[in-house]
Amino acid sequence: GPAITLNLEGFPILDLVPLSVAIGNVTVSFAVLSYAGKITVTLNADPETCRDWRNLQKFLIEDLESLIKTFEPEVDASIRHEQINTDQNSDRV
Repeated sequence: GPAITLNLEGFPILDLVPLSVAIGNVTVSFAVLSYAGKITVTLNADPETCRDWRNLQKFLIEDLESLIKTFEPEVDASIRHEQINTDQNSDRV
């Protein structure tokens, strides 16, 4: 996506969230979107058929943190953690 913030009717579009749907026998799906200098990853899982979705979420977060560390070593660790937003207590991913 664009590296800059776009406007819609004069209002800045601050964030975009990619959505995906897991249908049929697909129990997990991911969507990735880059916009305004950020990358957003969404994980959509059926909790009845993907019972270990919390582990999947945890591993995804760990891998994203590792990528950030590798490619942006000058970024402070506290900022890295803020870059990865997740609701750890949600029943839905």
